Amino acid sequence: MLDGRRAAAARPYVPTHRVMTVPTVAVRAVFELLSRYAQRRVEAGMFLYGDRNANGDTLARAIVVPRQRTHWGNYQVSAEAMQSVAQATEHTDWVNIAQLHTHPGAWVEHSSYDDKVANSVRALSIVIPWYGRHASSWPTGLGIHEWQDGYWHKLERAHAERRMQGGEGDVEVIDLA
Repeated sequence: MLDGRRAAAARPYVPTHRVMTVPTVAVRAVFELLSRYAQRRVEAGMFLYGDRNANGDTLARAIVVPRQRTHWGNYQVSAEAMQSVAQATEHTDWVNIAQLHTHPGAWVEHSSYDDKVANSVRALSIVIPWYGRHASSWPTGLGIHEWQDGYWHKLERAHAERRMQGGEGDVEVIDLA
Protein backbone atom coordinates (compact mmCIF):
# COMPACT_ATOMS: atom_id res chain seq x y z
CA MET A 1 0.00 0.00 0.00
CA LEU A 2 3.03 2.29 -0.01
CA ASP A 3 2.23 3.90 -3.37
CA GLY A 4 -1.18 5.06 -2.17
CA ARG A 5 -4.42 5.63 -3.91
CA ARG A 6 -4.92 5.41 -7.65
CA ALA A 7 -6.95 7.11 -10.34
CA ALA A 8 -10.60 6.24 -10.82
CA ALA A 9 -11.74 3.84 -13.52
CA ALA A 10 -12.32 5.29 -16.97
CA ARG A 11 -15.48 3.16 -17.33
CA PRO A 12 -17.86 1.72 -14.74
CA TYR A 13 -17.77 -1.95 -13.77
CA VAL A 14 -20.23 -4.15 -15.65
CA PRO A 15 -21.39 -7.02 -13.40
CA THR A 16 -20.78 -10.54 -14.66
CA HIS A 17 -22.76 -13.68 -13.97
CA ARG A 18 -19.67 -15.65 -12.95
CA VAL A 19 -19.58 -17.04 -9.40
CA MET A 20 -16.60 -18.04 -7.28
CA THR A 21 -17.44 -20.60 -4.61
CA VAL A 22 -15.17 -20.62 -1.57
CA PRO A 23 -15.82 -23.47 0.89
CA THR A 24 -16.35 -22.45 4.50
CA VAL A 25 -13.29 -24.46 5.53
CA ALA A 26 -11.19 -22.39 3.12
CA VAL A 27 -12.36 -19.13 4.68
CA ARG A 28 -11.39 -20.38 8.15
CA ALA A 29 -8.04 -21.60 6.85
CA VAL A 30 -7.26 -18.24 5.20
CA PHE A 31 -7.71 -16.39 8.49
CA GLU A 32 -5.74 -19.01 10.41
CA LEU A 33 -2.87 -18.72 7.94
CA LEU A 34 -2.98 -14.92 8.08
CA SER A 35 -2.82 -14.91 11.88
CA ARG A 36 0.96 -15.44 11.89
CA TYR A 37 1.40 -12.29 9.81
CA ALA A 38 -1.30 -10.34 11.65
CA GLN A 39 0.52 -10.88 14.96
CA ARG A 40 3.58 -9.19 13.45
CA ARG A 41 1.44 -6.48 11.83
CA VAL A 42 2.77 -7.06 8.32
CA GLU A 43 0.99 -7.42 5.01
CA ALA A 44 0.93 -10.87 3.45
CA GLY A 45 -0.45 -12.58 0.39
CA MET A 46 -1.67 -15.97 -0.77
CA PHE A 47 -3.56 -17.53 -3.65
CA LEU A 48 -6.70 -19.57 -4.15
CA TYR A 49 -6.37 -22.29 -6.76
CA GLY A 50 -9.24 -24.35 -8.07
CA ASP A 51 -11.45 -25.35 -10.93
CA ARG A 52 -12.87 -23.03 -13.62
CA ASN A 53 -15.78 -24.31 -15.72
CA ALA A 54 -16.77 -23.30 -19.26
CA ASN A 55 -19.02 -20.50 -17.91
CA GLY A 56 -16.12 -19.00 -15.96
CA ASP A 57 -17.49 -20.09 -12.57
CA THR A 58 -14.81 -21.20 -10.15
CA LEU A 59 -14.51 -23.44 -7.08
CA ALA A 60 -11.65 -23.00 -4.61
CA ARG A 61 -9.78 -26.27 -3.99
CA ALA A 62 -6.50 -25.04 -2.49
CA ILE A 63 -4.89 -22.18 -0.62
CA VAL A 64 -1.29 -21.61 -1.61
CA VAL A 65 0.95 -19.49 0.60
CA PRO A 66 4.12 -18.45 -1.25
CA ARG A 67 7.48 -17.55 0.22
CA GLN A 68 7.35 -13.78 0.60
CA ARG A 69 8.93 -10.73 2.13
CA THR A 70 6.49 -9.02 4.43
CA HIS A 71 6.42 -5.41 5.63
CA TRP A 72 3.89 -3.19 7.39
CA GLY A 73 2.73 -1.62 4.11
CA ASN A 74 3.31 -4.26 1.43
CA TYR A 75 4.52 -7.75 0.66
CA GLN A 76 6.65 -9.12 -2.16
CA VAL A 77 6.68 -12.50 -3.86
CA SER A 78 9.75 -13.17 -5.97
CA ALA A 79 9.75 -14.83 -9.39
CA GLU A 80 11.44 -17.84 -7.79
CA ALA A 81 8.67 -18.09 -5.17
CA MET A 82 6.04 -17.94 -7.94
CA GLN A 83 7.88 -20.74 -9.72
CA SER A 84 7.57 -22.80 -6.51
CA VAL A 85 3.83 -22.09 -6.49
CA ALA A 86 3.59 -23.31 -10.10
CA GLN A 87 5.54 -26.47 -9.26
CA ALA A 88 3.38 -27.17 -6.22
CA THR A 89 0.19 -27.03 -8.29
CA GLU A 90 1.40 -28.55 -11.58
CA HIS A 91 0.12 -32.03 -10.66
CA THR A 92 -3.45 -30.70 -10.76
CA ASP A 93 -5.83 -29.14 -13.28
CA TRP A 94 -6.26 -26.17 -10.95
CA VAL A 95 -5.85 -22.58 -12.04
CA ASN A 96 -5.22 -19.44 -10.01
CA ILE A 97 -8.70 -18.12 -9.26
CA ALA A 98 -7.88 -15.44 -6.67
CA GLN A 99 -4.99 -13.57 -5.17
CA LEU A 100 -5.51 -12.44 -1.58
CA HIS A 101 -3.53 -9.97 0.44
CA THR A 102 -3.92 -7.86 3.53
CA HIS A 103 -3.84 -4.14 4.23
CA PRO A 104 -2.90 -2.56 7.57
CA GLY A 105 -6.19 -0.70 8.12
CA ALA A 106 -9.82 -0.67 7.03
CA TRP A 107 -9.10 0.56 3.48
CA VAL A 108 -9.66 -2.35 1.06
CA GLU A 109 -9.34 -0.62 -2.32
CA HIS A 110 -6.42 -1.61 -4.53
CA SER A 111 -3.46 0.69 -4.25
CA SER A 112 -1.34 1.57 -7.28
CA TYR A 113 1.24 -0.88 -5.87
CA ASP A 114 -1.42 -3.63 -5.78
CA ASP A 115 -2.23 -2.93 -9.43
CA LYS A 116 1.44 -3.34 -10.37
CA VAL A 117 2.04 -6.62 -8.52
CA ALA A 118 -1.23 -8.43 -9.29
CA ASN A 119 -0.20 -11.74 -10.78
CA SER A 120 -3.20 -12.55 -13.00
CA VAL A 121 -6.00 -10.53 -14.56
CA ARG A 122 -8.03 -13.77 -14.83
CA ALA A 123 -8.13 -14.12 -11.04
CA LEU A 124 -10.09 -12.03 -8.57
CA SER A 125 -8.02 -9.87 -6.26
CA ILE A 126 -9.17 -9.86 -2.66
CA VAL A 127 -7.98 -7.30 -0.10
CA ILE A 128 -8.46 -8.23 3.56
CA PRO A 129 -8.36 -5.38 6.14
CA TRP A 130 -6.47 -5.12 9.42
CA TYR A 131 -3.78 -7.63 8.38
CA GLY A 132 -6.47 -10.31 8.51
CA ARG A 133 -6.92 -9.96 12.28
CA HIS A 134 -10.68 -9.55 12.12
CA ALA A 135 -12.51 -12.38 10.42
CA SER A 136 -15.68 -10.81 9.14
CA SER A 137 -18.59 -12.48 7.48
CA TRP A 138 -17.03 -13.45 4.14
CA PRO A 139 -17.07 -11.50 1.79
CA THR A 140 -18.49 -8.57 3.80
CA GLY A 141 -15.76 -6.09 4.68
CA LEU A 142 -13.32 -7.39 2.07
CA GLY A 143 -12.28 -5.60 -1.09
CA ILE A 144 -13.23 -7.89 -3.97
CA HIS A 145 -11.63 -6.64 -7.19
CA GLU A 146 -12.20 -7.82 -10.73
CA TRP A 147 -10.13 -6.85 -13.78
CA GLN A 148 -12.22 -5.28 -16.48
CA ASP A 149 -11.39 -2.80 -19.25
CA GLY A 150 -7.80 -2.37 -18.05
CA TYR A 151 -8.72 -1.61 -14.42
CA TRP A 152 -9.07 -3.45 -11.11
CA HIS A 153 -12.66 -2.56 -10.10
CA LYS A 154 -13.62 -2.88 -6.45
CA LEU A 155 -17.04 -4.49 -6.46
CA GLU A 156 -19.89 -2.91 -4.57
CA ARG A 157 -21.18 -5.07 -1.73
CA ALA A 158 -24.15 -6.53 -3.64
CA HIS A 159 -21.95 -7.44 -6.63
CA ALA A 160 -19.26 -8.90 -4.36
CA GLU A 161 -21.79 -11.08 -2.54
CA ARG A 162 -23.12 -12.43 -5.85
CA ARG A 163 -19.65 -12.85 -7.37
CA MET A 164 -18.12 -14.72 -4.39
CA GLN A 165 -20.21 -17.17 -2.42
CA GLY A 166 -19.67 -19.67 0.35
CA GLY A 167 -20.11 -23.38 -0.04
CA GLU A 168 -19.18 -26.83 1.10
CA GLY A 169 -16.15 -28.88 0.21
CA ASP A 170 -12.59 -29.59 1.16
CA VAL A 171 -9.57 -27.43 0.57
CA GLU A 172 -5.90 -28.31 0.47
CA VAL A 173 -3.40 -26.00 2.15
CA ILE A 174 -0.06 -25.71 0.40
CA ASP A 175 2.17 -23.65 2.68
CA LEU A 176 5.44 -22.77 0.95
CA ALA A 177 6.29 -19.82 3.22
